[in-house]
Amino acid sequence: MSLLEVRNLHTELVTPHGTVKAVNGIDFQVSPGEVLALVGESGSGKSMTALSIMGLLPKNTHKSRLVKYVLIKRKSLVWKRKSIT
Repeated sequence: MSLLEVRNLHTELVTPHGTVKAVNGIDFQVSPGEVLALVGESGSGKSMTALSIMGLLPKNTHKSRLVKYVLIKRKSLVWKRKSIT
């Protein structure tokens, strides 16, 4: 069982000069007890990946994703599934 599962995450920013692909098809999952680190060069999409998952992107952003996560609430596990196209 994964606590977080991200499949085929794409995030694009619309600018006056065209569209910029900030995240292009990333997949990962985090299981209980695991730690995931997003590592990469400056501008590689680490922050945009995190912001996409949390739904905290600017208004000029288009995203498509499938994010499945488990909320831990009062010591019980609750499955949530969020799909935005």
